[in-house]
Formats: sequence, structure tokens, C-alpha cells
Amino acid sequence: MMAGQLSRWRCRRYRLHVAAVLAFGLIGIHEYLRRLSGDSLVNQTRETLTCRLMERFEASAHPDWRWFEEELSYDNASSRMR
Repeated sequence: MMAGQLSRWRCRRYRLHVAAVLAFGLIGIHEYLRRLSGDSLVNQTRETLTCRLMERFEASAHPDWRWFEEELSYDNASSRMR
């Protein structure tokens, strides 16, 4: 499976709205594109994930709280335990 196909599959399979998931995905994409910068599908996926992450920030951040989610915890473990 090519990286672009894998990326699309993962986007559909996993809920890509958790900030940590988006950030980890962007880290992986960054490293992938360092070697294969011409992969237009992965570049497009990077743009999509970046937009989603910034939307999360804009939705939860305010002057006293500059973060991507309403609570801060290690890898958001506390939000998964609810």
C-alpha cells in the first residue's frame, strides 16, 4: 500500500479530531515528505490535517488558554477515560 493510500485509509478508519492524533500524524507526514517531497496526495493530506488542528485550536483557545483542547493531559489520557 502506498503512503497516500495508507493515509486515506487511516483518515477514514480513525477519528481524526483529537489534537494529539492530528499532531502525531503531521509529525509522521513531515518526516515522510523530507524524503519524498513530491508526493502530492500526502502534501494535500498534510494541509487537511493542519487545517483540522488549527480549527481545534481556534475552537478551544482563548486569551487565558492557548491550547488545542479544553484540558491538558499527557496524550489526553484523561479525556479518553470518561
